[in-house]
Amino acid sequence: MSLTEAVTAAKREWILKKLQDPKARWDWCSVSDDPNITWDIVQALPDKPWSFHALSHNPNITWSIVKAHPEKPWDWKGLSWTRYIVKANPDKPWDWKELSYDKNITWDIVSGNPEITWDIVQANPDKPWSWSTLSTNPNMTWDIVKANPDKPWDWHHLSKNPNITWDFVEANPDKPWSWWSLSGNPNIKWDFVEANPDKPWDWWSLSRNPNITWDIVKANPDKPWKWYSLCCNPNITWHIIQANPTLETCKK
Repeated sequence: MSLTEAVTAAKREWILKKLQDPKARWDWCSVSDDPNITWDIVQALPDKPWSFHALSHNPNITWSIVKAHPEKPWDWKGLSWTRYIVKANPDKPWDWKELSYDKNITWDIVSGNPEITWDIVQANPDKPWSWSTLSTNPNMTWDIVKANPDKPWDWHHLSKNPNITWDFVEANPDKPWSWWSLSGNPNIKWDFVEANPDKPWDWWSLSRNPNITWDIVKANPDKPWKWYSLCCNPNITWHIIQANPTLETCKK
């Protein structure tokens, strides 16, 4: 036995001993989700109240385990996040909303291509795609949106899409843009805001936009900055907070 094998075996025995301690009051949902829990530990303690919802999210639960135990109450939403062999098992109750959100899901059984493309969506029109989450997918370009006006695009989420630039917004004023989402979109720069004061900018979202620096805030004290939101801005460092009483709220 190698040292690694010995350590693994000792770790397993320790976990089994702890889980069987009658004095311990375990949260079995948290235990089931713990990456130290393997399927052989679950099998070794069949009388314990395992949470199959949490186990379905556990990275140690492989597709071979699921296939070998179809009688177990697996949570298919959780299993959908694990990205196992979706195309090869279309009869399974996958959570299609979660799959739509995950850019790593493809119809090639999660192989080399790490992204959902428009071609994949078009090739599978019978699937219940989540158009809200697809609208944020970075593969959904403005050209795709324009070419498919019949699709139920979610404009709140589309306004967050990294492909959306100010040029597209200006060229399409008739679209139902979400100004809350646009205000936080990293493609929105301060000069766009300054040049368009008539737009309904959301200052809470704008205050945490990574393009907003402390110099911009200082140079524009008349603007309705949201101080709590500024505390979440990656440009507002602890040094800036300590040096500026107006950011006192960030210390709370």
